[in-house]
Amino acid sequence: MSNSLILHVIFLLFIVLDTLVVGQDTWCGKYYRQGEKEVEPGGRYRPPELSPDPLLLFRCDTEIKPYIHGEDKVANIVVDIGITHQNLSGSFPMLDITPDRQFQVTIHTTDDGHTLAKETLSLGMKQPISFPLDQIQARASAYDIQCQLRVLPRDPITKPVVYQMDSVESIVMDVETPDGTAVTRLYYLPPNPHGRSTVKMDVIRSVLLVRDQSSSSSSGGGVEGTTPWKPLIPFGFYTSFDDYLAKNLSILDDAKQRGFNFVHPVPTFGNMTALDLILDRMEELGLWLVYDMRWHYKNRTAVTEQVERIRARKNILVWYTADEPDGWGGLKFFLTNFIVI
Repeated sequence: MSNSLILHVIFLLFIVLDTLVVGQDTWCGKYYRQGEKEVEPGGRYRPPELSPDPLLLFRCDTEIKPYIHGEDKVANIVVDIGITHQNLSGSFPMLDITPDRQFQVTIHTTDDGHTLAKETLSLGMKQPISFPLDQIQARASAYDIQCQLRVLPRDPITKPVVYQMDSVESIVMDVETPDGTAVTRLYYLPPNPHGRSTVKMDVIRSVLLVRDQSSSSSSGGGVEGTTPWKPLIPFGFYTSFDDYLAKNLSILDDAKQRGFNFVHPVPTFGNMTALDLILDRMEELGLWLVYDMRWHYKNRTAVTEQVERIRARKNILVWYTADEPDGWGGLKFFLTNFIVI
């Protein structure tokens, strides 16, 4: 089984790549037809430039994405305050920063300026600042969050905050003016209206958070609020549905036995009865589903029909709306599909 699975996936990749090379003038910014000009595709990762002087690094992010109304009572904003010599996003020049300095960090919403939390921190990474979620309303759209940092003077009466910026030697900062700002987005969603799976992201541990599918009710009661969240590192495979999965239901049992925790069936889905059997068996085994709509992502009606058909599944891990849409020139359809989902 293992060798046949690997060979099948490799064969599928060769077919797909050969089709793309023949059918497209460019793919992801690169020319593939023989005789076409060479173009530098870009995309190289370059190390950040180094600063001769130490820089103060200030960043913030939401710890969990999303928070859910009715079960999450408190939100955490994780804050990085550090000293670096790399010109990173969120770093800026500042003098007189030593490990014993204190910083005041204020968290507020940008749309109405409402202050959510204010706390004094020291240098450190991934420091949580908590606030109750009853200060805001659950909604589908994200909240834009601004984090403001002020370096607290050692002696607020006699010693002002001094920092260095651009070519100016030193500037005395007004005590009410933030020395640095950072932005993030906070998602606080209403409960899943279909009572089924919701997937979260844990920023601190860099994992997904899911609920145990086996604890959910088969009568439509769903999984929300019934079992604790647990971390998930996806480990699975994608493969053709019509030519492979649909012909042998036991493939899923073998995948589960070998330690896989998700399966990504690749359309087309020519036999809907077989698709239902496959998805039912995945739920029974506790295998997560990556649902693929690559051939319909430009058709909002088709996407809507598939979302409405699949969304009550309790094991949806990812909605896979398109495959390399920059190659097909279909990036503009992402927002439409996002709204539908």
